[in-house]
Amino acid sequence: PVYIAYGAVVFDDPEESLLEKYAVVPYGYSMLIARMEKENNLEMILDGYIKSGSKKPFLVVGDAEGNSFGRYLMNKYRANPHIRFLGQNYIQEDLNNLRFYARSYFHGHSVGGTNPSLVEAMASQALVIAHQNPFNKAVLNDDAFYFKNVDEVADYSITVEKKNYLHFVNNNLQKVKEQYSLEKIHRAYLNLFETACKKS
Repeated sequence: PVYIAYGAVVFDDPEESLLEKYAVVPYGYSMLIARMEKENNLEMILDGYIKSGSKKPFLVVGDAEGNSFGRYLMNKYRANPHIRFLGQNYIQEDLNNLRFYARSYFHGHSVGGTNPSLVEAMASQALVIAHQNPFNKAVLNDDAFYFKNVDEVADYSITVEKKNYLHFVNNNLQKVKEQYSLEKIHRAYLNLFETACKKS
């Protein structure tokens, strides 16, 4: 088998005015982007955020209305005005800016290999707080905070903000440039195809 990771494009052209349509201010909110599936630990993250007592907005990007678990989450947190379900969003410029200006970015995925949403968050210069598992650790190494329960999410929700950990952000951005750039990924696929053709 041949391993080829997902790739991402480095985002380095933020536009603060794009935040206005989401009613948030720079570094005044946290967020996540995910499919509404149990293995992405969304409920753990949102329970922890509520337990922290934070009054800052938490943006949830993903199709919450598209499956029963997503609808369950929307109903469970309906009474909390700080948790905002934004639904599906495929506007790359908006997503890049939301990640860039977030106080923290939670990544709860717990299965699979190199997750594309994680690499995109790194490329968007987000400060990542990730679920503790071998997949996320292999990508982020020591340049992230890791949680495994509600209490840890609650603690990070009030103690961690991007401005204090720019070295994490910069280290992850360098990883994208060196390991997960689209140019490198495309070259890896091309080399694989060329090798396969020579063997056939």
